[in-house]
Amino acid sequence: MHRAFQSLAKTYSVALLVLPMLCTPASATNLLSSWQAARTHDARFAAAEQARNAGLENANLGAAAMLPQIALNGNAGQTASTSDSVQANPAAPPTRMRGPQYEVGVTLIQPLYDAAATVGRDQLKLQARQAAVQYRAEEQDLILRVAKAYCDTVLAQENLKLVAAQKEAVGQQLAQAKKMLEVGSSSITDANEAQARFDAIIAIEIAARNDLATKSDVYKTLTDLDPAQLAPVSEEHAATILQPASLGAWMLLAQESNLALQAQQLGLDHARQDIDRYRLESAPAVSLVASYGRKWDGSIAAAGAPERKASGAIGLQLSIPLYTGGGRSAQLRQAVAVREQQRHTLEAVRRDAVQGTRQFFLAVESGTARIKALEQAQVSSASWLASIKRGREVGAKTTVDVIDAEQNVYQARYNLVEARYQFLLNRLQLAAAVGKLNEAELANVNGWLAARE
Repeated sequence: MHRAFQSLAKTYSVALLVLPMLCTPASATNLLSSWQAARTHDARFAAAEQARNAGLENANLGAAAMLPQIALNGNAGQTASTSDSVQANPAAPPTRMRGPQYEVGVTLIQPLYDAAATVGRDQLKLQARQAAVQYRAEEQDLILRVAKAYCDTVLAQENLKLVAAQKEAVGQQLAQAKKMLEVGSSSITDANEAQARFDAIIAIEIAARNDLATKSDVYKTLTDLDPAQLAPVSEEHAATILQPASLGAWMLLAQESNLALQAQQLGLDHARQDIDRYRLESAPAVSLVASYGRKWDGSIAAAGAPERKASGAIGLQLSIPLYTGGGRSAQLRQAVAVREQQRHTLEAVRRDAVQGTRQFFLAVESGTARIKALEQAQVSSASWLASIKRGREVGAKTTVDVIDAEQNVYQARYNLVEARYQFLLNRLQLAAAVGKLNEAELANVNGWLAARE
C-alpha cells in the first residue's frame, strides 16, 4: 500500500510539472499577430476606419467654403417668330425668323467677408480632428477586445487542462478507495464521498468545455484565427516596474492624453463655436461676383442681323440678414444649452479617466506582489498535499482529505495563471487610460508570452 501511494504521488507530481507544457503547437499565434489579424477582419473596426475617412474630409469641406466657387452654365434651343408691318407697308409679307439659339456663361463667386462662414470652417476642422481622435480610441478598443478575447481563451484552455488533470487524479483516488474498501481497510462512506467528488468533477469538466467553446468563438469571430494555436503567458516573466512610478504622474498624463477626454474637449470647443456662429449670422457678408457670357442667335443671323453677343460683369454682393422669424435667437439659446451639456459631460469624462487610471495603476502596482504570493501558495498547496497523503498512509486522513488537498493544488495553479493574464490586461488598460495604447505598447506586452518554436 505504501508503494502504491508513492507511485500515485509521483504520477501526480509529474503531471503537475508537465501541465504548463502540454499541447505546444508547432507555430503559435501571439497577441500581436492576433491584433494584426483583427485589424483586417473585425467589422466594427472597418466601420471605424470609414468613419474616420469621412470625418477627415470635413477639413477639406471647411477649406472649400472660403475658396472661389466657379460655375459654367449654358442653354440651347430653337426659336421662331413672325412679325407683320401692316402700317408701314400693308402689302409686305410677314417677316419670319427661325433658327437655333445658344448661350454659354461662367460665374465666379469669391467670399470676401463672412464671419459666420469662417467660424463654420473652423468647426469643420474641429470635426476632422475629432474623427482622428475617435479613430485612435477605436484602435485602442480593438487592442483591448483582442487582448481580452485572447486571454479569456488561453485561460479557458488552461482551466480545461487543470480540470482534466484533476478528474484523472480524483479517478485514481476513487479507484484506490474502492480497493481499500474491498480489503476492508476503508469504509463505504469514504468510497461514496470519492465517487461523489468524481461525479462533480465530470460536471465541472462539461462546463469548462462549454466555456472554452464560447471563449474560442469570441476570439475566432474577432480575428478569424485558429484559437487552438495561442501562445500562453510566460511563467518566467517578471512584472516590470511602472514608469512613471507615481500615481499622480499617471493621473496628470490621463488628463492630458486620455482619448475620450480629448474627443469630448473637441466637442465642447465645437459647441462654443456654435454660439459664435449664430451670433455672427446677423453680420454682413460680402462676396465678389464676376460673370462672363456669350450668346449666338441663329434666327437673327438668318435675317441678316448680328448673330453674336458677349457680356460680362463684376461687382460686390452684400447680404445682411434682417429678420429670420426668431430662428436665429432660438438657435443661439439652443447652442448655449448644448455648450453647458458638453461642459458637464467633459467633467464626467475627466473624472472617469482619472478614476480608471487610478484603478488600473493600483491593479498593476499590486499585480507583481499578488503573482509572487500565488506562486508561493502553489508551492505551499503542493506541500500540504504531500502531508495529507502521508497522513492517509497512517490512517489519519481520508480519501476525501486527499481529494480536497488536490483541489487546492489545482485551484492555486489556476489562480496563479489567472493573475498573470489579469496583470497583462491591467497593463494594457492602464496604457489605454492615458491614451498611450498602441502597437508599440502591445508589442512590449506581447514579449511576456512564452516563446514557441
